[in-house]
Amino acid sequence: MIVSDQTLSKELIRKLQLNELYLLKEFNDFCSKHMIPFTLDFGSIIGAIRHRGFIPWDDDIDIAMLRWDYDVFLEMTKQWNNEQIFVQNYDTDPQYVHSFTRLRLNNSKALQEEWSHLDVHHGIFIDIFPYDVMPSSMGSIRLHEEEISILQEAKLKRVKLLGDNDKVLWERAKIHCPLALNSMQELNRMQTKVMSKYNETHRDSDFVTHMTRGFKTYREYRRRIHDHLRPSYYAFEKILLPIPNNYQFILHNTYGDYLSFPPSSQRKPHHGLIELEFNEKINMKI
Repeated sequence: MIVSDQTLSKELIRKLQLNELYLLKEFNDFCSKHMIPFTLDFGSIIGAIRHRGFIPWDDDIDIAMLRWDYDVFLEMTKQWNNEQIFVQNYDTDPQYVHSFTRLRLNNSKALQEEWSHLDVHHGIFIDIFPYDVMPSSMGSIRLHEEEISILQEAKLKRVKLLGDNDKVLWERAKIHCPLALNSMQELNRMQTKVMSKYNETHRDSDFVTHMTRGFKTYREYRRRIHDHLRPSYYAFEKILLPIPNNYQFILHNTYGDYLSFPPSSQRKPHHGLIELEFNEKINMKI
């Protein structure tokens, strides 16, 4: 069906959430079985502490993993035989634009307008973000931000190139952004290498952060490593799930007054969905 963030009804949002909840439950069971740590992240933390589940108008689930746990998770998913789930990242779906992983629900669709022209799996999804170590000096932080941001900009230019056969645009890219001529998969591999460069040499650092958007999020999303190592547990749609221990710092740093509801005009989905199809085999009930 054709949809938009403005026209998604409460009933459709809830049906979307229940499809996503299936992905979350399967993910939680898989990680518990293999003893892989994770926490909820971003709006899903707010959902857990303020609503004991989804924020009513939220259209996704966010999960955080320290990079070394994230890498173990990706390796273990090669043994995950679940016909309803596709583990999407740049290794399994080469045109996929992000350097984090999405779990996609097969036989469903959550088509985002921004990426609609890409030849990738467009199923209903939940996000899994890797967190990497930040360097300790401000100079190194600024340089790291710059390196990641250059690659992020190249990826966004690559997205535009893939959606346009204009030869002039491609010729301009050769001059102004030659990095964008690399494949999306290669750009993501380069970005991952840069993001994770301090994980071994600075493992005693206090802070990690979600870096995939460069300048936009590098410092804003920072948190202490120990907040992931010693999580608290909250009910999320009746499933007991971990959240970072010092979630107050994380949420205040990202959202400000996170306990107050936003204005009614902002209480709507935010992923720019233009087409939505549900997996009718999934029947999650709360």
